[in-house]
Amino acid sequence: MFTLSQTSIAEFKKIYQKEYGIELSDSEANRLGLELLEFFKLIYRPIPKENKEPLLNSV
Repeated sequence: MFTLSQTSIAEFKKIYQKEYGIELSDSEANRLGLELLEFFKLIYRPIPKENKEPLLNSV
């Protein structure tokens, strides 16, 4: 199973604590961090060139 680095887990915990006021365990931070990465993999895709021009022209 893939895990985040200890540095990444610590940074995620710090940000999560600041934003939500909840302290996470290392395992919770690892799980939520991996879920966030998977989410970004799903939504972050380049716009194909044929679909890009109408978006640029409508602004």
